[in-house]
Amino acid sequence: MRMSEEETAWISNEYWDCPLFAAVKSFVKEVSIMDGMPAEHPSIVFYLAVYAIDDIKCTDNRERRLERCRNLRRDIIYYLKSNNYSDENKLAAVIIYCVQYGLEALSFSGCIKEICILSEHINELVTDPTTKYEIREASRKYFWVEDFQKWFVGYYEGKVFISETIIAKLREMRKANPPKEEVVKKTGRGNRNWELFTDESLKEQKINEFRELFAKRNLSMKNISLRSSDCEDVILSFYRDMKTNQIIDSSKNPKGYLRFMKAAGVTFDSTDSNVEKKLRKIL
Repeated sequence: MRMSEEETAWISNEYWDCPLFAAVKSFVKEVSIMDGMPAEHPSIVFYLAVYAIDDIKCTDNRERRLERCRNLRRDIIYYLKSNNYSDENKLAAVIIYCVQYGLEALSFSGCIKEICILSEHINELVTDPTTKYEIREASRKYFWVEDFQKWFVGYYEGKVFISETIIAKLREMRKANPPKEEVVKKTGRGNRNWELFTDESLKEQKINEFRELFAKRNLSMKNISLRSSDCEDVILSFYRDMKTNQIIDSSKNPKGYLRFMKAAGVTFDSTDSNVEKKLRKIL
């Protein structure tokens, strides 16, 4: 669902003094005057950029972190398209630029692979050399400054996650004042304590995608051990993708996800209660 004016205004007011929001806001406005580049509210760019940054920083395993970076373009474009934002490719590029320039504030050698992956996404989304040069020059003014870089290093190494605060606030705002389309039509999300989906056709679609993901990785769906990093990565990333793209409710639902996986044909080498406990920790 698109952010409302009230929601973008709240983000802008809440994070007005945040160095990342200040850099994103100035960067977005300057990029918007370049030929062919989109003009979107800085709040949506800030939210999607900080969500990606938080997702990267909370992933300790290097391979999983690189996988997050590889999937970032796909995830952002899916979110933008499903929420009817225009110029989704170039808007995704602007968001990924913000993530990349944030990471460049860290030790370059420590995240060179992540930065290279993000740079590849940008090169595929923005092909005009002049536009890319102009964007790089704009970035230097707002991201390559000492105050921002010091703040970003402290944020990345800390335990605060701005995206979690935003998600909680937006959930609170939408609960207090549900959008009309949400009142009239449910999107297929299930009950937090029971099923992930109430829409059976949507459930079947996601089950098929889940099975395809296991097949693509050449992983068995039988007698799974959550001690296996490969299986855990598939299970966790699939759930996070559904939550990020607002296909399911943003609240943790280990019981519902376990039922979903069992419906897809998954079996585990442990009891349901143990699997639920593990899911509650990692989701």
